[in-house]
Amino acid sequence: MPNEKGTLYLLPNLLSNETDIDISFPGYLKEIVVNLDGLIAESAPEGRRFLKKFRTKVPPNQIPIAVFSKKKQEDLSFYFEPIEEGENLGYVVDAGMPCLADPGYQLV
Repeated sequence: MPNEKGTLYLLPNLLSNETDIDISFPGYLKEIVVNLDGLIAESAPEGRRFLKKFRTKVPPNQIPIAVFSKKKQEDLSFYFEPIEEGENLGYVVDAGMPCLADPGYQLV
């Protein structure tokens, strides 16, 4: 029986680090983040900062982050291998929503 595929979630990020996540994000986002196996981020430091705002199943510094940015674009299959193996990944940019003014459209 083949493995069930995972999911790539497009995750919104705050435009300011001083904004309250409880007011700015829908409640279901917390449920998604807590179940992530990894993260694709525009930059690793901002990806970690994003994860630290939420409860995660392992400490945020132990969640693998793959960097995908305008400066570093590789073979897209690298990013989808974990999803094909059943892992749930999130994609987050430094600020705003993935696919708007960033290379995320290529992943989607």
